[in-house]
Amino acid sequence: MSQFDNDPPDTPRAQPAPWESWVLRVGFWMCAIAGCAGAAWWAVHVGKGVGWDQMNYHHYNVYAWLSGRMDAHLAPAGMHTWINPLLYLPSYWMVNHLPPWTTGAIFGGVAGLNLALLFALACLSLRNVSPLMAATIALTSAIAGLSDPFFHSNLGSSDADVFLSLHVIGSLCLICWAASDELSGQWAEQWDKYRRESKRRWSYAAAAALLGAAAGLKLTYFVYAIAMTVAVLLLWRGLRMNLRRFACFAAGGLGGYALTGGYWNWLMWSRYRNPFMPYFNDIFHSPWMMDFSFRDTRFPTQSFSAMLRFPFQWLVGEHPTSEGPFRIAIFAIIFVIMPLLVMVATMRTGKAALVRFLSNWRHGEDTAAGQAGIREGLLTTTTLMWLVVIFWIVSYALWAWMFAIQRYLEPLALLAGWMLWLLCDYLLTNRRMKWAVFSCLVVFSVLWMRGEDQGWRVPYGKSWFGVRLPAAMRQERTLFVVIGGGPMGYLTAYLPASTTTVRFNDLTIPPNGPETDLTRRAARLIARHNGPLRSLTSIPPGMPLVDQDRAYLARFGLAQVEAECTQFATDVTPFTTCPLLRRSPAQ
Repeated sequence: MSQFDNDPPDTPRAQPAPWESWVLRVGFWMCAIAGCAGAAWWAVHVGKGVGWDQMNYHHYNVYAWLSGRMDAHLAPAGMHTWINPLLYLPSYWMVNHLPPWTTGAIFGGVAGLNLALLFALACLSLRNVSPLMAATIALTSAIAGLSDPFFHSNLGSSDADVFLSLHVIGSLCLICWAASDELSGQWAEQWDKYRRESKRRWSYAAAAALLGAAAGLKLTYFVYAIAMTVAVLLLWRGLRMNLRRFACFAAGGLGGYALTGGYWNWLMWSRYRNPFMPYFNDIFHSPWMMDFSFRDTRFPTQSFSAMLRFPFQWLVGEHPTSEGPFRIAIFAIIFVIMPLLVMVATMRTGKAALVRFLSNWRHGEDTAAGQAGIREGLLTTTTLMWLVVIFWIVSYALWAWMFAIQRYLEPLALLAGWMLWLLCDYLLTNRRMKWAVFSCLVVFSVLWMRGEDQGWRVPYGKSWFGVRLPAAMRQERTLFVVIGGGPMGYLTAYLPASTTTVRFNDLTIPPNGPETDLTRRAARLIARHNGPLRSLTSIPPGMPLVDQDRAYLARFGLAQVEAECTQFATDVTPFTTCPLLRRSPAQ
């Protein structure tokens, strides 16, 4: 029973005929194939997607971990040097062993599987509709979700939000399958009930394990694990949850996190006394870093008014949650319709209470008729509808409060099309009207969408990064002092194995901040080095160093020989390297 509208338990659904199951199975596999093929084609068509994060830490972190050189270099990727590399292990292998266009196609093809999971989620939740209609609704809602501009921006790159969204949507599918299986099988024989119960528990455990694994791979996905837990607790009765099932759910979540994040948390704790290094250091107080949370402060968070404004700013092309401009309408549509859902649900709750009161007064004469009127026309299983709605709302609120970074919202953007159908289904009673309104809103959302500029992509070449080192960068036992902004961590993997890299960055070694273990280690590495010293920056040729970079060099007793600088470039980044001379350190 859903405690939000006091509907009676969902009526047992008849087992689908063999041909109906066949139609939906074929639809699922067609979506999987079409999604993979279409996304792979798009990724190859638009060019090589070497993103900022891949250049900064996706590639370097895996290299340092696998090569055992985590302590040989000092923060080449800045504060991201200590992020769990397990998520980027496949991309590291593909970049090193496969042709670039194949790597981009695989990146895109895996992300395209979201289409199949969105199709499955809808089919698991719909009822009282023909297989063809269910497939049509499911496919339309999935296409609306995949029209998200950031989904297209991330295709073909190693940015993982379009991959981890598979965990989130897959978790919803498993919970919906477990609940749907119970509704259709409640009249089964005792042995069949036992088998179904065992499957349901495993489904809840697997659903939580997917979310826990996603959070272990990328900490920001704790948002979705928390939101799913809240939804399950609020729908305890509707999902027919009990302590054993919830224990399986909790154990699955903890096990999934331990599998993907447990080792890395232990490693960071044993080395740096902060399991989430560098994050939350205002809590763990690692001596290696400043006592700071290291949260990205470029975007407006912890503001209820901003949380409500975001969708309407996106509608008109503003981008308070992203570096680049984009335009999307579906969130604004949902935010306009959502208050109507709350209002109607409240009215139906009151109506259900009145029906129960009158039915009890009349000794139950009109109970069935009254309750049937409340449920008339709904094509989505009530509990499963509320599961997605609650999960979506809580996830959005946590995201806006903690991050407000657009790419972290990818799972909800993909689910937005299904959310739009749920709102239309609940608020409209006529089937044709549901479909007409839903279709019009989807068409408008797809046509209104405008993606980010794809000018950062480059043509596919013979290698992923296109690194061609000049002679000055190939000297053995060189210590490179990396200064300036820009993503440069990936270059470390292509330097001679005897080299050392020390990076000065205001988030890891502040220009005038307190002495930390990281600062002292940087000073020791530079002072004890007896080989060549060179600077390395990613500024375009001819541009001078900024004052902060000069201050860094002066602080550690170094100065550039600018007359002997060398410029070179990879496929994605220009570099400048200069010899360094020792001076007296600035006091």
